[in-house]
Amino acid sequence: MQILEDQDIPKEESAAPEVIQPDNEIILYTDFKQDLNLFKYHLGIDGNFSTGNVNRKLFAIRTGFELDLHKIFRLSFSPYLIYGEQNKVLSERELFMDLRGSLFYRKNFHYVGFTSIERSNLRKINSRHIGAAGLAFKLLKSKKALRTINNLILYENTDYVNNDRFKDRRLWRNSTKLQGEYKMNKDKFVITHLLYFQPGISQHNIRWNGNIILRYMVSKKVSIRAVIDDSYESLVVPGRMKNDFRLTFGIGIDGIK
Repeated sequence: MQILEDQDIPKEESAAPEVIQPDNEIILYTDFKQDLNLFKYHLGIDGNFSTGNVNRKLFAIRTGFELDLHKIFRLSFSPYLIYGEQNKVLSERELFMDLRGSLFYRKNFHYVGFTSIERSNLRKINSRHIGAAGLAFKLLKSKKALRTINNLILYENTDYVNNDRFKDRRLWRNSTKLQGEYKMNKDKFVITHLLYFQPGISQHNIRWNGNIILRYMVSKKVSIRAVIDDSYESLVVPGRMKNDFRLTFGIGIDGIK
């Protein structure tokens, strides 16, 4: 699911991860209050379960926090945890934590930077550290819609579990992110999307991931939702697949203080 360089509001619902990342999830808001020290938050709990010949359980806890520390600087972070078992055997245990800063974030053209750390049982990643900086631009901004794009230079250091069979990766990437949020039906129905495309610069290594979140607001802060995640890496540990798809359902809580 892998929350992010910059956003006009904090991170939810990622991709699996810069991983995207994984899974990182997009958290966008169309409330453009200009108060200093404005605090925005999101909590999402999703999952799916099945029993019978295949017993499977999967749940995801995704969060997003954003704080306007100054009229020119915004700080945000969006940690998440995804856990899954199949027939009582661990299949997924994805952990992602990040810290993001936005400079001159109220302007259409602004600067962004972030750092993150990630662990993935699904892709046999012991740890992945990322640092990045670049530029962001607001393509669309209104009370009903928001769309932004950014482009960053990113350095990645990935430590794989199977070091004897698959070497660790240290490389530079170019990272482009497109995200958006759209409100309809008197703000009852909300669609958000997030897409990362991250080709390697110093070596041939392509990664991309994204998600789409469909939310129906049952109250001002609470929603029921469906989350679609998809991620791809061109180089993976032997025995792992390059593409991962995930569909989960759950509830979300959003707020502004």
